[in-house]
Amino acid sequence: MRPGGSRQRRAEAAQARKEAAERTRKIFTIVVCVIACFALGIPTIAIAAMGGGKLAFRAAAFAL
Repeated sequence: MRPGGSRQRRAEAAQARKEAAERTRKIFTIVVCVIACFALGIPTIAIAAMGGGKLAFRAAAFAL
């Protein structure tokens, strides 16, 4: 075994964990944004479709 070989492996493993955590965080952020868009957009469009008035219709157009 080379001296410092295990140190290099530990550094590579730490780097891989860091990259995996960053990737997971990005995916989580995108999923939360998509859920928020659906949670805000679907009720707004439903209100507009049910005849909620001009204000609701403008809000629905803004949500898209």
